[in-house]
Amino acid sequence: MQITTIKYQAVLFGSFNFPPVTDTTIKLLQAFASLGFMPQVHNLVDTVTGLSMPRISLTQGVGTTILFADDRIDIISAMPVDLSIKGFIDTVVDYVSRLDGGNLQFHRIALILDSVLDDLTPEEFERIRTKLLPSVKGAPFEWTARWVLPQTVGDESYNVCFEAVTATGLMLALQNRLQPLSGLKIMHDVSTAPQNLAIRFSGKNLGVSLSAIADIIAVEDQAFNQDDSSFRGVAAGGYNTAHTFYPPFDRNITLSLSALDRGGFGRAVASDSGSSSSIASAGGLFSLETARRRELCSVAQREFVEIARLENFEYGYTPPSERYVQEFSRKYPGLLGDFLQGVALDEAGDSQIMIAVLNALGSFPYDAVRPFGQILAVAAVTNPALEVKEAAIRVYETWEHPDGARVLATVECPWGWLDLYRKQVIADLSV
Repeated sequence: MQITTIKYQAVLFGSFNFPPVTDTTIKLLQAFASLGFMPQVHNLVDTVTGLSMPRISLTQGVGTTILFADDRIDIISAMPVDLSIKGFIDTVVDYVSRLDGGNLQFHRIALILDSVLDDLTPEEFERIRTKLLPSVKGAPFEWTARWVLPQTVGDESYNVCFEAVTATGLMLALQNRLQPLSGLKIMHDVSTAPQNLAIRFSGKNLGVSLSAIADIIAVEDQAFNQDDSSFRGVAAGGYNTAHTFYPPFDRNITLSLSALDRGGFGRAVASDSGSSSSIASAGGLFSLETARRRELCSVAQREFVEIARLENFEYGYTPPSERYVQEFSRKYPGLLGDFLQGVALDEAGDSQIMIAVLNALGSFPYDAVRPFGQILAVAAVTNPALEVKEAAIRVYETWEHPDGARVLATVECPWGWLDLYRKQVIADLSV
């Protein structure tokens, strides 16, 4: 049996103001660009109202994401090969210190540890299932066990959630790529109790508070890994979906489009709507339609990059890469943002690809690519490469929107001729 940590996640609850607009992007880049983060817009679907809500996020490499909403900030590290949970907490504290001058406050916090038990022998797999679901007879192919136990440590009350789900068919979402999993996925999700709405967490005590949760997770994880035949959640009667296995395509399956976008996992598995787990996506739910959309974007990204690398780009004519993006937009208008943002995240260090992205972006009207287009353009003007910075300035010149003057006024240009061009565009847009 091999145990692999596949995700750390911290969730900080409060009242925040990070709308997916240009000003937010500029502030976040000023705080995080030196760490290699790139901005992105996610369209998350509210599982209650069904409405799509654009949210801004920051992504570093393949596995690190900071996702901003009005009521929560999610910090996710996927496939943290060389990162301990203590190191992750230190990273969270550092990131929070960069937001609003480190003055953010929270009324609830949560810490999630996801891991996979792989290379299980049939005997090991059945022993774990029997330990978690002792009253289920037979050997179901797919099953889920989950419960939430209240726990008090000192003056703080917690909800301690445990979930085990067969990982066959599960996929880990890393950017627009889906990585299949196997074995058994284990989740420890511990949060402060939602009933206490007092604002009592800040950058000053966040590290200590998250470490206290990590201690609870360590105890729970040790209890789960013991070879005895029972697990404390079952013995304490604290389960709310234990003693139940969920067959595929059950009528009570809950689908959520937000799970994949929050660094979650995907498969149609049953969700306990009454769970007091800290995050709705903790169970890792997403629809097959979401997977299809991801695959479409992934294929388009590869094809676009191949085209852009072969073309000899010159301003003044329509290159093949631009025609490809226009055709993609006609076929899949709702996926244009995911497609172009995916390319920009993967190829941020390749000037030729970034120029092709920006040229294609500028071929659309300003409002047609709101808000992802503006966020991509803001990120590009901070790119250290001269050619990329020039291409970004040209995008604002092409859009002819007065907001461009305000953005370009914040740009530093160490090249004299490019700075003159920047100032001329500012003047033109200010008329």
